[in-house]
Amino acid sequence: MAESQARIEALSKSNFETWKLQMEAVLIKNDRFKYLSEVAPPPQPKEAYDSWKIEDGKTKADLILCIQPSELKLVKNCLTAKDMWEKLERTYLSKGPARKANLLKSLLQLKIETGSDVRDHIRKFFDIIDKLQDLDIVIDEDLTSVMLLYSLPANFETFRVAIESRDELPKLDTLRIKIIDEWQSRADQSLSKDDEAYAAKFENQFRNQRFKAKTKPKETVDDRKRNTPKPHRSRKIKCLTCGLQGHEDTLAANVSRRKIRKLTAPLVFASQISPMHETVASGSWTPGTQRICAIMSLSSSI
Repeated sequence: MAESQARIEALSKSNFETWKLQMEAVLIKNDRFKYLSEVAPPPQPKEAYDSWKIEDGKTKADLILCIQPSELKLVKNCLTAKDMWEKLERTYLSKGPARKANLLKSLLQLKIETGSDVRDHIRKFFDIIDKLQDLDIVIDEDLTSVMLLYSLPANFETFRVAIESRDELPKLDTLRIKIIDEWQSRADQSLSKDDEAYAAKFENQFRNQRFKAKTKPKETVDDRKRNTPKPHRSRKIKCLTCGLQGHEDTLAANVSRRKIRKLTAPLVFASQISPMHETVASGSWTPGTQRICAIMSLSSSI
């Protein structure tokens, strides 16, 4: 029983018709449907009465477990399963004028929006028809067909005209199938158009890429050399005093080239007109003249 109840949607304010069918099927399967119509037997003999009471209590439990908590207040004071069943029918299957008016109003105002699922719309339409029939309201079949046709969206106008132009309107079941087939055909065409549009867009993008690749100017040799990053070249260190590589003079390294030019310019000029060379030639070599010669050699190399 637990597995059967798990497949049943609990009773609410809007699903009594379907819940009733499923609940009847479950109770019949478990051989308890008779307790929805049988009255309590007389207290004597006691054994028969006790047995009936136990089975009736199980039937009540089955009903309660398939009702939403918000609706349990309707049946909390019912003594038997039969009382519970009749109370639910009176509540949800009222045959008063208010219920009839609401159902007829819902049927007349039922319209489907463009792009919605036609199958859900048709299911809702015939659900209202079934509820009206339960209230002993029978609508002419041709009138029902016309109401169904005019509940379709505006883009079904050509389909509606084609159906109305016949000598006789099709049966309701036939009309339902034709409407679903027409809607499915249009849905397939719409998907096909979307696929074609996507393929065309992809093809245009591919063509544009090929066109840009063909029209792009070729890179010249000079451009290639200009755009190619040059490898890093390590600077070789050379001593400005002795001329050997691998080390450098601290004083000469800290003096910028511009300062060296300023310092050595007058000395170079003076060396041409002064006896500096005589001093060097005579061997009078001092630390001062040694440093000046180093600066002069650096200036000449610059």
